[in-house]
Amino acid sequence: MKNHLRKLQNPLVRSALFLLFTLAYFNMIIPLRETIMIQVNTTIRENLPAHIFVEEEGKRAMNLGVSNTNKIYKIRMSYGMNFFIGVLGLIIISAPRKYFWIEFIIQAVCGVIIFITAYLGIVFLNHFLVISDLFSIYLLPLSSLIMVILAFIEKKHAKEHVVHEG
Repeated sequence: MKNHLRKLQNPLVRSALFLLFTLAYFNMIIPLRETIMIQVNTTIRENLPAHIFVEEEGKRAMNLGVSNTNKIYKIRMSYGMNFFIGVLGLIIISAPRKYFWIEFIIQAVCGVIIFITAYLGIVFLNHFLVISDLFSIYLLPLSSLIMVILAFIEKKHAKEHVVHEG
């Protein structure tokens, strides 16, 4: 077993990581998300055509409506509560480090896709807002929770493999 995985097996180390990540999330990540969303909200408001309106605006999300369709589309910042819970889950199960990196990268890529498609939906073709909505509502939360499941399956498979060899 790799050295960093042995360290994560220690409950004291996991508890410290759990606490440090929780503190970092609420004191650094949330304020950063809010700052970025303010910039995104400003950019979106500056480019809104007449048929698109802001239905709801928050510190970490925005809902846009399209008047000729009566549909509402969500634009949500990545690294939200599902990410927080997912990373805590990875810490609890002592997941391999690669799952943490994958989770951070997926959140970043999804965030970029959300904002690019939202912008394209506002400026060019409203149908791009569907992609932003899809990523915001379904793919971001799923990606966080799936990482925990995949890491758990890998750990269980590795344990079974060791038992069968022994």
